[in-house]
Amino acid sequence: MIVTKSKVPSIPIPELRGSIKHITYPAFAELKLDGEFNFLVYTPKLCFLINKYGTVRKNFPALNDIEKILKNNVGTDVGHDKGSCMLVCEVYWDKGKLHDIYKLNSHKKDDDTKIAVFDVVSWNGDLRREVLVDRLEGLHALGLSDYTPESKVVLNEVELEQFFEQMVKDGYEGIVAKPLDGIFPAGPCPWAKVKFKDQNDCAVTLVDTSKERIEIISVSVDPTSGKPRMIPVGVKAPNKYKKHIKVGEVVTIEHQGVLESGSLRHPVLIPKGEWK
Repeated sequence: MIVTKSKVPSIPIPELRGSIKHITYPAFAELKLDGEFNFLVYTPKLCFLINKYGTVRKNFPALNDIEKILKNNVGTDVGHDKGSCMLVCEVYWDKGKLHDIYKLNSHKKDDDTKIAVFDVVSWNGDLRREVLVDRLEGLHALGLSDYTPESKVVLNEVELEQFFEQMVKDGYEGIVAKPLDGIFPAGPCPWAKVKFKDQNDCAVTLVDTSKERIEIISVSVDPTSGKPRMIPVGVKAPNKYKKHIKVGEVVTIEHQGVLESGSLRHPVLIPKGEWK
């Protein structure tokens, strides 16, 4: 794999701030792999990945395989950007399950990095104003069906939650729900990420006097030794909540699972009713 730096694409990245309460049905539900958002750029002369920080990846097996498929299916006979396309994908490691992003972070230049393509924003011209159904058909026409994440059309919130629960049961981070008639979003968007979340009651060991921060202890079992371990974890605590917290108090922390290190992923303080 060749890794370099370049200018970040001008296309804004979707910000998943939606809620399933605002999803209209039928909707498209898609597995959320625990990886890194990237654009995949293809032209007859080059094919590369680029993330939001400008990191460019070229020449590794998964990308080379996709390049061969696109070379046969992109075509050159329409539009002003003849023979080119830009796809949206997730770069991931292993199976892209919960916490596999940390494996990816330690294999950033590894040839075994994988790619899952989930949208197309241009193909012989800009497709961002096309509805999702048409863009998904575009991925199929490009021959990339085998590179898309597991997905299904759900008719209601019950079906969406069932799909989410199955994906979490299988060890994944969650799903993303999208309106079938939606255009490609820029910035805050109606796509809704539904993620695995857990909660623990933890004792406060430190209340930072200068920052909006507290420290708690995460108690878990070491997967190697089988012995209990106690890991300090910093958690953001806005001043309006922090002023109510004392060392030794038990608070509720919401998070996305326990990391291999014993720390918590994305810990969030859940305020008590009497703090408001």
